[in-house]
Amino acid sequence: MNDAFTENTILIFFAQGAHFLLMALLALLLLRQYKVRIKLLLGSILAFWVLLHVKDMIIYYGQNNISLNQNNLITMIDQLAVPLSALFQLEIIKHPYVNLKRTCIYFIPYIVFLVMYALQPSHIIIVLMFSCSAVYLLHMIVSTILMCRKMPKDLPLKRTSLVILGSLMLIGLVWMLSCVITMPVTDILYYILSGVAWVVVYFSVDKIDLKWHTADRIKKPQGFSFVENLDHLLNEEQIYLNPELTITDVARMIGTNRSYLSEYFNNNCNSSFIDYINNLRLNHAGKLMMNDTKISLDELSSMSGFNSLSTFRRAFMKKHGVTPSNYRQECMPRE
Repeated sequence: MNDAFTENTILIFFAQGAHFLLMALLALLLLRQYKVRIKLLLGSILAFWVLLHVKDMIIYYGQNNISLNQNNLITMIDQLAVPLSALFQLEIIKHPYVNLKRTCIYFIPYIVFLVMYALQPSHIIIVLMFSCSAVYLLHMIVSTILMCRKMPKDLPLKRTSLVILGSLMLIGLVWMLSCVITMPVTDILYYILSGVAWVVVYFSVDKIDLKWHTADRIKKPQGFSFVENLDHLLNEEQIYLNPELTITDVARMIGTNRSYLSEYFNNNCNSSFIDYINNLRLNHAGKLMMNDTKISLDELSSMSGFNSLSTFRRAFMKKHGVTPSNYRQECMPRE
């Protein structure tokens, strides 16, 4: 029994030490690039994680007798990672988002709860603090999903935002699991999975940073001066019939940039670029079906600008709720 305990203890020490060194290394690499705000923010989060490791090593491994209230207070201090992570995620999807005012607003409830518990320990305060963390996490998830729905499907930031959100959720999940189930295996699982997740976040940040620097240097045109040109290209020249058409191609044709054109579709057409183009293609397909009831679906999809029959079917189902074949049988006039 003692041998098993000693073996588990050694494994936990090793896992925690490796996790500590990884967090310290990533924090150092990020904080060296402190002029880039997203890297400064992520570096600050990882530096805070390093301090949590130091705190745990001093308190739990220093042969100190910790009371229940002291242990609860220590766990509540760990909760400060939640507003940090929420600010980091919101900075990604709403750049620039983090400022002094928002930072204070996010942290004030936690500081108040910590002071209240330190002065008068109460289980209600712990529940309130965990509830606050749940609200922050829910806000982070909902904001990311809503923002990603507005982004074009081919936007790299959309995929990267979801990857980072998933990584942060994994870290939170395994942390809560290790708090609820106090076993060596859950502690080791936390150190391994959270370490991998933080590495994923670290490498994802470079992609976001490059995109931001490129987008920030593009000068936006005054007003939507390209609207008439866009209308001509779509309705007169029917460029949507080109199955290889991209938002970058259209932006180049009308003399604007990809980011601004995407913003125009999202804000003024209540649609992403892809959905708007597919809708024009579906309208064109409907006219073809009316003129030739015997046209095959393969011909219909290619003549309407879709790059494959499966893409055509998915877009058709999304708009009409039925397959093209069923639509033709139910809605088209029979000869």
